[in-house]
Amino acid sequence: MVAARSRPQCWEQLELRIDDPMPSPLPPPPSPPPLARPTLVAAARVDPVAVEPPSGLAEAPSFGHWLIAQKARGDWIDDLAAAARRDPAFPRAGSADAVRAHLSRAGAEGDMFEAVDDAERHWLKRVRG
Repeated sequence: MVAARSRPQCWEQLELRIDDPMPSPLPPPPSPPPLARPTLVAAARVDPVAVEPPSGLAEAPSFGHWLIAQKARGDWIDDLAAAARRDPAFPRAGSADAVRAHLSRAGAEGDMFEAVDDAERHWLKRVRG
């Protein structure tokens, strides 16, 4: 008679039971709201060239025209005026803010902006009397 062989312990079947059910996956994130379409408002955009001079200066030359006329001053304003005369895109009929915007777009250095500040002070003194 053949004796029954017993199985080694490693052959015994293991049963794994988990009492808690597996958590459900996270819900997908909500979709972002649709992007608002920009509304074009013509009055919201200010053209620096069209900015009116301070009150009482309507008859005075624009800052750009005054600046271009400056010659042989021997100061920073003279250098700025010479550069303005050479620049075909310079805002000749523009305000000091239009000149600053033009210089900013052109990548001018800080000295030029200081010269515009000085020139604006001289221009205001001249036109106000």
